[in-house]
Amino acid sequence: MAKKSQRVKFNLSGILLLILVVLFVFFLMFIVYMYSDLKKVEQSMFNLHQQMVTTNTKIDQYSVSDEESAQRSQKFTEATKQWQIYQNSDYHFQFKSPASWGSFYFTGTQVAQDGETVSVEDLPRLIGRFSNKNGNQAPDIILTKYDYLEDRLATQDVIGILKNSQPGECLPEIFQVLEMGLGSPIKNCFVNENILNQKYIQYRYFQSSEDGQILNLLVAVFPREDYYLHLDITNKTNTEIEYFIQSIVFLN
Repeated sequence: MAKKSQRVKFNLSGILLLILVVLFVFFLMFIVYMYSDLKKVEQSMFNLHQQMVTTNTKIDQYSVSDEESAQRSQKFTEATKQWQIYQNSDYHFQFKSPASWGSFYFTGTQVAQDGETVSVEDLPRLIGRFSNKNGNQAPDIILTKYDYLEDRLATQDVIGILKNSQPGECLPEIFQVLEMGLGSPIKNCFVNENILNQKYIQYRYFQSSEDGQILNLLVAVFPREDYYLHLDITNKTNTEIEYFIQSIVFLN
């Protein structure tokens, strides 16, 4: 009887020990699960916080940019409200200019070329002038098609580079293309934006004049798909010239 009683006690102790082990394992699994769940919650909270920080930063940057753009647009509108507007339906661009500059026109309406009368719009290179050229700093606007090989201040290669450029100093690729077209070193080059945030290039370079003087010239270039505009500007600019350049916009 004693051996049977001891066997029963041993079995009960073993079962109790097994139950305790199982409970301990379940407790450990519960602890691991709770810890894992807390880590997920913590990570989710961290991700949410990071998203909020990123979003707020973008909103702040947008607000600053939008405010600067609004102020710039307001100043431009106020300064040019009395200016006249020129629109070119053939090449889909327009600009505003002071009335004192006179009317703008591309030289001639038709020209003789190889014995035939050709419309000026069909020429590979057009020169536009203001009628009151004397007595003011109004620059000529030269429109050059890319098949006019005699004068290539810009190439179609610039368009792709310009799209990927941010406002500021030009990328080295633009320097190289412009210097090859000019055959002269460029002093500086910047990517700027017009009033519609369309990008253009503005740079300075040196050129020898006929009397031997070294000229420091400022040029603005607006590359398009089929042509480019470029403006030869006087050595010194003023607010009037700067607003005029910013007003040159493309309608498609």
